[in-house]
Amino acid sequence: MFSLYLEPLILVTISSYSFYSQVWHSLVYCLFHGFCILFNGFFIYNIGNMGDLEETPDTIFEFYKKSKGSRSISTEQL
Repeated sequence: MFSLYLEPLILVTISSYSFYSQVWHSLVYCLFHGFCILFNGFFIYNIGNMGDLEETPDTIFEFYKKSKGSRSISTEQL
């Protein structure tokens, strides 16, 4: 009599556990590989721009001046 109640409970628990473990595994897999793809893209982009390391601006203000050209702002205006 006890096994009549226990067996469906165990089966439901195992099936729900396997469902949630599959969902969890898929989610972690997608997040991990998405992170790897983004990280590799960032890494490859930086490797591609390694020739410009000596021209890299030290601060965001210098970067803004270089990018805007004649319309550059100074730190005093900020």
